[in-house]
Amino acid sequence: EGPPFGRHHGLHDRDRDQAIELFQRADECEERGAQAEAETLFAQCAALFEELEGELSPDAANALNRLAALQEARADYQTALTHTLRAAAIMRAVGDQLTNEDATLIRLTTGRMHGHLCERLARYAEALESYTRATGLAPQNTDALLNRAHLLSLMQQDVEALAGFERVLAIDQIGRAH
Repeated sequence: EGPPFGRHHGLHDRDRDQAIELFQRADECEERGAQAEAETLFAQCAALFEELEGELSPDAANALNRLAALQEARADYQTALTHTLRAAAIMRAVGDQLTNEDATLIRLTTGRMHGHLCERLARYAEALESYTRATGLAPQNTDALLNRAHLLSLMQQDVEALAGFERVLAIDQIGRAH
């Protein structure tokens, strides 16, 4: 979430500023409840970043994740899944070239969003795979761990689910102690 990723690839500042402005306008629309307008702007933003940075734009992946979240909110799970899969493909293709916090956050968001959408569509094995990948990226992220534990519970894998919930509690208690 937050501002675009921020890679420059020698882009003209004016073009990049336009893409960032689209992202910010979409964010503002979402905040004030203008979801349809926000969806349109995030889609335009993703397309512009891909035009400026190429098909493997982490900024486009970020915008696609935000677009998917809006689509999920209005129960358009299949369309949201399409955008999340595109974001995941971008981040896989970018691979180890990007290892900073922003890239990790985009990968984590993509994995959690993909898992959540697959769970909504009752594609549990695929959801579990996505949640597992997300927890591998951020082993202390309680949201990702909780998503995975909840899904395991739905899948009646109670022993694994309980272990996951206990891990979340342990991490939460450590966090509160500091």
